[in-house]
Amino acid sequence: IRTIPYQDVKITYASGTGITSFTVTNDRGITYVFSADETTVRKSVGSTAPAWFDIDYWQYINGITYNSAWRLTQIHDLNNNTININYTAGTQMPSTSPVQVYLNGYITPTVLYKVWQKTTPQLLSSITYQEGNGTGSPVTAFNFTYNTNYYTKASYINTITGFGRSFQFNYTANVHSGNNFT
Repeated sequence: IRTIPYQDVKITYASGTGITSFTVTNDRGITYVFSADETTVRKSVGSTAPAWFDIDYWQYINGITYNSAWRLTQIHDLNNNTININYTAGTQMPSTSPVQVYLNGYITPTVLYKVWQKTTPQLLSSITYQEGNGTGSPVTAFNFTYNTNYYTKASYINTITGFGRSFQFNYTANVHSGNNFT
């Protein structure tokens, strides 16, 4: 693996059914491990094969599952001082994107097919550290909790606790109705 532009790093990866994790080591011997993957499922949906713009339709007709992101899970140095970053699976986030065209003479688009997708995000749950040579037990530095938005199903941070402190986050929605904001 080569970086462009050149950087003095070594990149390795582990594979099973695709790339399952990868590791980056810099010129000072600090190692970064990326092994918490976010999985995406993508499928095309339509009653008939489209006459135009059909590449995505045929590529996703049977559905595919792939790792769309890898989150940083560990950092350690030459003395084996280690930071562990832990995640929990969040709520699946579905979306649908129509592939549409404007046919000659029409002012409304014609939907050829839709590409349906859902991604399972990795949510930061805790950060721990362990000093030198791995002889001590990991110490939890921070914990994170989440709430889920009732309408969008998106997760958002509720609390962060660590080192004797706790931070709670409160959110206010801005609702738009005509020209009025509340």
